[in-house]
This record gives sequence, C-alpha cells and structure tokens, in this order.
Amino acid sequence: GMPMPLNARLRAKGRTEGEGVIDVTADENVVIETSKTFDKDVTIQFEFLPDEKCNNDLYIRGNKFDIKKGGVKNLEPGKWHKFEIVVKGKKIEFKCNGQTQRTGKVKKANPLGIRTEFGAISFRNLRFKG
Repeated sequence: GMPMPLNARLRAKGRTEGEGVIDVTADENVVIETSKTFDKDVTIQFEFLPDEKCNNDLYIRGNKFDIKKGGVKNLEPGKWHKFEIVVKGKKIEFKCNGQTQRTGKVKKANPLGIRTEFGAISFRNLRFKG
C-alpha cells in the first residue's frame, strides 16, 4: 500500500515550516519523536537537508545513527538526501540515497527519535509502511 505520512504525527519543540519540513537549529539538544511506537517490521523513509555543521542523531528500535560527515557516506551539505530505515525480523538497516550505511540488531520498541545536537537539519516527506 501507499506509505503513510508521519508529518502530522510528530511531537517537537522545534518549528514546522511549509510542507512538513522540520527545521531546527540546535541551540540546545532538541528531541523530536513520532507519536507512533514502532514494534514490528517497518520501512521508514524521509528526506533531510544538512548544513555544514550537521551532527544529529536518529534513534529507532534501540539503535542510534549519526547524521554527520563520516557517519553518512557521500553526505553533501546543502543538498536534500533520501534516507530509509528498514526493520525486518531482528535486523535493522540504515540507507542513504539507496546506499547501505550500516546494519544492526533490533532491540526494544520505541518511537523514531531525531535529536539535534550540532548544526541545522531539515526534514520532509517523513513516511512509513508496515
């Protein structure tokens, strides 16, 4: 079926602009998380736009993924990137622009969390299926 949009299902201290774009410049640690808890197989997709100083984190199913230079292959500041998280069975896979970045083991059920640590990052078209 069609992926369901998560844009309307976010709790955030940041601001939402335009069409589901979450644009947070980190003056402090801000955590944005989905109101939905993920506890089964799921595919989550979104686009993100990092700035030069981007060093932000994703949390899902007991795994942390750093969105930063060195953490994401071919990360280009100022350009929109497509990101995908695939949870299947006990495996989790993080992909950027179709390229596997890292795999891990699924742990606890939890919402998708986005933590702004350093630098600005924008998100749009956040969707899930599963």
